[in-house]
Amino acid sequence: MAGDDVVAAAPSIIGWSDDFALDLPEIDAQHQVLFGLFGELWNAIVARSGRADMLRLIADLDDYAVQHFKEEEAFMAATGFPRLAGHRMAHETFVRRIAAERAAVESGAPNLSLDLLRFLRDWLVEHIMVADREYARYYSESINQPGSGLAGFFNRLSR
Repeated sequence: MAGDDVVAAAPSIIGWSDDFALDLPEIDAQHQVLFGLFGELWNAIVARSGRADMLRLIADLDDYAVQHFKEEEAFMAATGFPRLAGHRMAHETFVRRIAAERAAVESGAPNLSLDLLRFLRDWLVEHIMVADREYARYYSESINQPGSGLAGFFNRLSR
């Protein structure tokens, strides 16, 4: 099978679903981009893409996640979310893991590890379904204003 045929035949490891929606349009759109980047990584591994492609994809994921986390944390700070410190620590765990994997590939590891994919899948799902839902609920209950009010925080991350 050619590389594209392999990718077409491989099931996606996980994709965006409305089950992940927080009803905060700007954040939901960014989470969809994160799922898309994760899917690109999965497809590259299935297709056995070269190191250069893997490094580009992991860099894209890292860069986008770091910017998303900064914006999300700024939003939480602006709304007075009381568990910001714990949320920030979870973001730092994600960033450290991506950096370690990126460094391994840069140092000559042949490919991204499947352990990384499991970590990313589990972290992304758990983080959105539990931690992000918590601040979305907090915002909804404490602010209770029409619209999300997030546009000022999340207007720079279109992809």
